[in-house]
Amino acid sequence: LEGRSGVLENCSYTGKSLTLNSYGHILAGGIASRIASGFNMKNSYAEFDSMTINSLSPASAKPISYVGGVTGNIQGSSASDCVSKGDININSSYTVYAGGVAGRTADFTYYLKTDEGVLGYLAPGTLTSSRSDSNITVSGRSVYAGGISGYLTSSATTKNKIDDGQSSITYCRSTGDVNVTAGATSIVGGGIGYPFDSYVSDCYASGDLTINPTTAMVFGGGFAGRLKESVITWEDTENPLSQTYNCYASGNVITYPNSPSVSVGPFTESVVSNLGQKPTVEVSPKYANCYYVSEKPVENAAGECVTNISDKSQYNLDYLNIWKITNEGPKLFSELPAICKADYTLENGTPVSIDSVTVANPSDVEEVVILLYNALSGSTSIQRYEISDVSVHEKYFKKIETNLALPVF
Repeated sequence: LEGRSGVLENCSYTGKSLTLNSYGHILAGGIASRIASGFNMKNSYAEFDSMTINSLSPASAKPISYVGGVTGNIQGSSASDCVSKGDININSSYTVYAGGVAGRTADFTYYLKTDEGVLGYLAPGTLTSSRSDSNITVSGRSVYAGGISGYLTSSATTKNKIDDGQSSITYCRSTGDVNVTAGATSIVGGGIGYPFDSYVSDCYASGDLTINPTTAMVFGGGFAGRLKESVITWEDTENPLSQTYNCYASGNVITYPNSPSVSVGPFTESVVSNLGQKPTVEVSPKYANCYYVSEKPVENAAGECVTNISDKSQYNLDYLNIWKITNEGPKLFSELPAICKADYTLENGTPVSIDSVTVANPSDVEEVVILLYNALSGSTSIQRYEISDVSVHEKYFKKIETNLALPVF
């Protein structure tokens, strides 16, 4: 699915199993094999017992597989309010990108003819307010796998290329386990396998990451395999391209003693600067409010240790707008029966109306109540919107049109 004005919305798939046996490169997803070149996917979900992808090409053919519970590849496009549920099994002799929602999330360059000549525009890949309950089992040569997305990358701004934004994953979570068998250098995580030169915030992974016995170098983390800054031309040390905030991992990272080349961490295996690429200025990834759940701190581990997953005070998170503490740890509003998003009309930067709200898990909500408070007069007004007729496509998210004018001061 491609095109800057293309939109796929309110789409769903439910079924027992999906099986693909194929030669060559593979793009596979529960809803779409790929979304690219500015295409937008919204409010869509895939539920299946299992998705099995078998790459039949020999390693000498160098086949690459992109597999996700919703889409195999987000390339210069966006996906929001998407859900996958079901076991994902991938077998390949070469490179695999595998994720519970998207196999890979990356930018894409498209070209436009202007008065100044042909300019390349760098469109980011973005994934937001989405979740996966998929268990992933993947066997390949080089593997990039994560409960949300296996790979997240942005490109640097270069001559005749206008940076239109940075690839990102925000407000997402995964609960499924990730089980990896790799034959060559691989980077895997419980949430995102390999995020580099990209932005991540307000996400979590609660499933276990298992790296099976191997002689290969495999890097793994409870949330991310590695946090990486790679661009040699980027010199802003205070604002690196790679940034990760407000995320946590609560699953186990399981390895085997007969795999001496495997290196892991409870949140991420390591935080890697661009020094290996011989830059003019060394720039390191930035991260803050990143946590892992453990009985005690892990020596030299990136991130902060949380000893009680339900202790609100051990996290520095936004509990007013994004998170809610539960007995199972912090949860995102986008996965609870709650208003998780509002669309506004702005005039001179000031909201003048609430056009719509999006409700997560609408079948568990009877009505939406919006309380308006006039700070000048002290008066309040209440608007109520009943939730009814939740269609099969609105199982996880439903948009309610409100068209509610706000007082202007």
